[in-house]
Amino acid sequence: MANDADKFSHLPDDIIVLIISFLPFIDAYRLCLSRKDWREKALWLYCTCLDLHEIHFLLPGTRQYWLSIGKRVQSMEMKRIGKIRYVDFLNKTVTNLASPSLSKFSFRFYYSSDRYHENIDKWIKVALSKGVKELSIDFSDGDPLEPQPMLLTPQYVLPNFLYQDGMCLKVLNISSCGLGYCNFQGFIRLRTLTLTRVRLFWGEIEHMVVSCPYLETMSLVECYRLIKVHISFVFLRLKKFILRHCEPLTLGVELCFQDFNISSMQEEWCNSVSANYLISMK
Repeated sequence: MANDADKFSHLPDDIIVLIISFLPFIDAYRLCLSRKDWREKALWLYCTCLDLHEIHFLLPGTRQYWLSIGKRVQSMEMKRIGKIRYVDFLNKTVTNLASPSLSKFSFRFYYSSDRYHENIDKWIKVALSKGVKELSIDFSDGDPLEPQPMLLTPQYVLPNFLYQDGMCLKVLNISSCGLGYCNFQGFIRLRTLTLTRVRLFWGEIEHMVVSCPYLETMSLVECYRLIKVHISFVFLRLKKFILRHCEPLTLGVELCFQDFNISSMQEEWCNSVSANYLISMK
């Protein structure tokens, strides 16, 4: 009776693989653990949406902050072990992916050592080879035990091949790393770009907008080294431009539309900018 009721378990592997292709990775992985034959065949490797964060691999008790020196040392060691487990799991998963394509590839872990550089390059290269549509890379520490100044910590720098092979990307989210080559001319399909805690100069931002013909949304969050923001008419083709908590912006934000008729869209831009910023309409 119970076996007759559990018709899902008797579906052919092709149907299970099709179902898995629509599931987020964690759900696909848990589903395959429910049956021995699915687990042995590693059917979760047919998932097309990989979203894995380091925090999922931290052991219980890792979140011990400043209770005592002994607790802090123990917590740091547990975090180190969790990072090793995370990198090992992601290496095996990405290397053995059976799905021919990827809709999303997202990973987050604190980049504390250059020893992981080659691993990350390999993950990104595999994702691009499978035509990934959404790529999210986050190297921030979601559970800091000993916060360090951003410029003093090791920093991962995006590889040149990302810019050369990124034609497939429609969504790109980058957090807490260096841009490196920073040539966005290859992102011809990019529609959404989010940069968080990235060192930027305004000339690079203008290059991004000009180079990505289909870009609709750009977000700059907690970016640094921005002295002045100079928004010209080329930004008007964006549907949304978010500038939040960027530093130091000592010269503020200037809106400059030279020889361009003022439209309702430009008025919305002016109304949305804080009064603390310099607004110039020429």
